[in-house]
Amino acid sequence: MAEKAFQDRLIEESLWVRTAGAAPHFAALAGEVRCDVAVIGAGLLGLSTALHLAEGGASVVVLEAAEPGWGSGGRNGGQVNPGLKIDPQDTVRRFGAARGEALVAFAGSVADETFATIRRHGIDCDASQAGWLQLAHTARALPGLERRAEEWRARGVAVETLTAGRAAEIAGSEAYVGGILNPHGGAVQPLKLVRGLAAAAAAQGAAIHARSPVERLERDGTQTVLVTPQGRVTAGRVLVATNAYTGPQVPGLRRDLLPVSTFQVASEPLPPHLAATVLPGGHHVSDTHRSLYYFRKDAEGRFVIGGRGAYGARGMEGAYAELRRVAQRIFPGLAEVRWEHRWGGMVGVTEDHLPHIAEPAPGVLAAVGFNGRGVALSVALGPHLARRLSGGPEEAMPLPVGPLAPIRLHGTKVAVLPWAAGFYGLLDRLDGGRVV
Repeated sequence: MAEKAFQDRLIEESLWVRTAGAAPHFAALAGEVRCDVAVIGAGLLGLSTALHLAEGGASVVVLEAAEPGWGSGGRNGGQVNPGLKIDPQDTVRRFGAARGEALVAFAGSVADETFATIRRHGIDCDASQAGWLQLAHTARALPGLERRAEEWRARGVAVETLTAGRAAEIAGSEAYVGGILNPHGGAVQPLKLVRGLAAAAAAQGAAIHARSPVERLERDGTQTVLVTPQGRVTAGRVLVATNAYTGPQVPGLRRDLLPVSTFQVASEPLPPHLAATVLPGGHHVSDTHRSLYYFRKDAEGRFVIGGRGAYGARGMEGAYAELRRVAQRIFPGLAEVRWEHRWGGMVGVTEDHLPHIAEPAPGVLAAVGFNGRGVALSVALGPHLARRLSGGPEEAMPLPVGPLAPIRLHGTKVAVLPWAAGFYGLLDRLDGGRVV
């Protein structure tokens, strides 16, 4: 309960909560129901999967412990980025030529697929596909970005390599030494996207229940029973789509990933003279710091910046102050603006930097570990998970489905995350970058 109260506090001043309008009402589950597929978690992944299941004619029940979008779906930066955390050649080396190239092709398409889903269902979420800038804060970081661009260009994706001058022109800042631009990237108001997916899924017949935490799973023959405080769902198949907010319902699933904190601040709408010079083309940015920073403008011209690293209430205050300082280093004109919103949450990170899809129990599928790429990957993975949950073959999945892969010394690694965050921040300050 203490952790949930802390996470409630982190989202109270969120820009997304305050600009998404009134939350839709979804009743808590009461009584007993049966369905083809039950989904645990009403975030981007769970709702995208539920939508595609319902479109295919399956009966679907979605159970959410809080409200749709309470987890990372309503806390992330809203960046819709193509690709995986690892680069194409590394993906091919890891999975082999055939499966690796298929996974690369899927990963390269996820942003386009997300925007296609938004258009198809008429979701009002401030969607914009102006392009994604990855900017190098040191000369040492630039060759890695250039190799990434070359690997994507070899696969037909028009990723542009940027000189320092070109990067400054596009970003409106001279804080970086160069970078790359992927034209397929974009941005959304993430909580509006979650709610839009919920509305679309409900319109197709999916039953969505808020304030219905799953306390445990029980096996009943070939069926799985999901027990909530006031009801029970009996389902042929189950999807666990809780990622960084995974609980103990599936033993061992939490040990498959590390919960990494992320914080964001947002300014007031920028005055015209700043709006014209700060990211004038509407691009969004992530940089090459070990504790990376990511930033953009929202639909009403607010500057939004996020980063990782702080833990607990004391760390939270320091994280907010650090983000404001960094924003002013990148764009000195931001010293004159008010900062009106601040919020945070958790990101599910795996040791191999890849999402994991597992079948931890008969009839149960789980997908976790989106490593900061969750918006596009979650929405685009939904139809593939829906087909698998409807009996489709594992071979048709973009990622292999396997057993749980618990992180060795998981408890120790979770305990040292706050120390590691501070250590990476120190290394960023020592490596001579322009933005520190």
